[in-house]
Amino acid sequence: MQFRTIAVFFILFSTLSVKGNDSIFSKNTIHYGIGLGISDGFQQNGLGYGITSGYERNIWKERLRLNIAFTYGLFSSIGINDVGEQYFSVLTLESGVKFDLLRYKAVSLVVGMGVCVNRVFGLKSYHDYYLNYRHRYFGEVNGALIPSVGIRINPKKSAVVYEFTPINFYIGTHEFFQEYLRFGIGIKLR
Repeated sequence: MQFRTIAVFFILFSTLSVKGNDSIFSKNTIHYGIGLGISDGFQQNGLGYGITSGYERNIWKERLRLNIAFTYGLFSSIGINDVGEQYFSVLTLESGVKFDLLRYKAVSLVVGMGVCVNRVFGLKSYHDYYLNYRHRYFGEVNGALIPSVGIRINPKKSAVVYEFTPINFYIGTHEFFQEYLRFGIGIKLR
């Protein structure tokens, strides 16, 4: 709870402190995001959410950007009928590029491609042959490709960038598949 409060104040302070200035921003952006998603794999199936924090660098004409991010996701099998109870986390370190395919004023259609390494770990519950309730911990490491498509709103004089990414797939090893419907906010640095 204390971490969330500090993060919210940091975002608000950063946004409000640079909004009024018309100075030119640097090519660097710190971005934050939250998304709802599904995670499926060799050992896990679940619905949940993910929180992302990362860094982005503009590398060509404000259209091509290189980014690196850390995502933490929490998932459970609540609402999924054909699997036992599962509670698991996904830690992801990802890197990639994003390109503004189409742009009209401050709004652009963004396509992206990236790679990631993630760690999935959690707890499964199931009934054995004698209908006893059993628990088992699991964990695995996956590599994945990350294709994405979204909409980005980047006003020239604003320090804040908004990004909505409805297509954000993680396709990886060990039958790993994850998808987020993500909303993000970026803060341009000076």
